[in-house]
Amino acid sequence: MMREVEIIRLRAAPERAEAALAVLRAETERCRRDDGAAVAMALRHDCYPGDLAAVLGWDERPLPTRAGAALAETLRRFGPVEHGVWRCMDSLLPDTPITNRV
Repeated sequence: MMREVEIIRLRAAPERAEAALAVLRAETERCRRDDGAAVAMALRHDCYPGDLAAVLGWDERPLPTRAGAALAETLRRFGPVEHGVWRCMDSLLPDTPITNRV
């Protein structure tokens, strides 16, 4: 059951935002496809195009993961990166693993 997620935030210069987003999207897809992430999302801030983030959710895996650390390291070439583990503090997530949902 996923109760924690990794959030990796990047603040890229506006002129590097598109290149950073392309890398972020490819890497989140790789985390989903090759590393088995139950959730892997690339996000872009609505007002600040250089502010990007990845959300990685895993079923039954100790966090932070090697995949998350590798993604954070890859993004550092575009600007400052924050990589942290966030715990769900309410009941918004169901008790069943994401991979078992319809």
